[in-house]
Amino acid sequence: MLQDIFTLTNTNKLLDSIYNYVVITDGKLEGPDHPKILYVNRAFEEFTGYSASEVLGKTPRVLQGERTERKVLDRLKETLQKGEFFEGNTINYKKDGTPYHVEWNITPIKNNQGEIINYFCVQKDITESIRYKDFLKQRVEEEINKRKDQELINQKQAKMAAMGEMIDAIAHQWKQPIGVIKLRVDMLGYDLEDGLDPLETYKAFQEKINAQIEHMENTLQEFRGFLRTDKELKCFYIKDVVQKVLLLTKDEFMKYKIEFSLDIDPNLYIYGYENEFKHVILNMLNNSRDAFEENNTQGRVITIKGFIENGDNILLIQDNAGGIEEQKLPKIFEPEFTTKSADKGSGIGLYMSKQILDKFHATIKAHNQSGGICFTIKWVNIHNL
Repeated sequence: MLQDIFTLTNTNKLLDSIYNYVVITDGKLEGPDHPKILYVNRAFEEFTGYSASEVLGKTPRVLQGERTERKVLDRLKETLQKGEFFEGNTINYKKDGTPYHVEWNITPIKNNQGEIINYFCVQKDITESIRYKDFLKQRVEEEINKRKDQELINQKQAKMAAMGEMIDAIAHQWKQPIGVIKLRVDMLGYDLEDGLDPLETYKAFQEKINAQIEHMENTLQEFRGFLRTDKELKCFYIKDVVQKVLLLTKDEFMKYKIEFSLDIDPNLYIYGYENEFKHVILNMLNNSRDAFEENNTQGRVITIKGFIENGDNILLIQDNAGGIEEQKLPKIFEPEFTTKSADKGSGIGLYMSKQILDKFHATIKAHNQSGGICFTIKWVNIHNL
């Protein structure tokens, strides 16, 4: 079956042209000799030093060693036994013993009877990324030691934190369409094998693939806009900004089972730097996400309302994550104050959000309401669109 798919779709040539490492195994998990490797692409051979002939018929455990994390492997086996998609990372080893950090996605391939016949694994070397993150961490620490201007330090840390959040969001946004594209390639082979009309099958395939590519292009365009430094103050609509932030982060929040309820007056606008306001919105949403996780909240909902009342422009962002202790509420906009655990927050996000809104001549306050925290941003427009 594997070879038939390769013949019909030229998948072998396609996979050999992919930069990442591809491993295809049989569908058996039990036993010391399973799953057996049936195929590796050229990138795998060039990177690991193993030729295809050296690994075919063996298990992927040939790549593992003393630093390969046992808990990751246990989660891998448990996930695959359920017939579910797996993603994770750990340390593997090349043929010469060189360790490397690997991120991999494994998709179960099923036949028409729903039986798993293969596992399709895409691996990526993230060693340089890990080293770069460690390098960035070291540089930040050095910068903190050198500089006495705490305000400048806070600004840089907040920007880097937002950048990291958005990079993660884009990564999650793209995983789904990439997975769909992989699945469609496999389904194309099955459809042709079943004797369906080649032209109609190709048209349907093209339409669905183009839809995924368009989605990826849209998120990339928004991400580039998010990174761009604003050069001029301008008026912009609040609803548009919120929707742009949600476009980039929807898969991230979907992963945490967070729902959104939006009710924003389309005419509500503010004068300032659009990207800085995006950072404010992102900070609010990330705080709610972290609170949901800290409190293990069920039925997670973030409500965003925007309206005009008695001449004031008001934006409310509220969650149901349990709220904040009343005695701590007056301090949450102070620098380095945080209600999160040590590994979750530095206390910079809300402080920087207030500094940004001060430049917009806007105020921000927080109070507990309906089982969660509610942030109220209020301003008066003196500039017209």
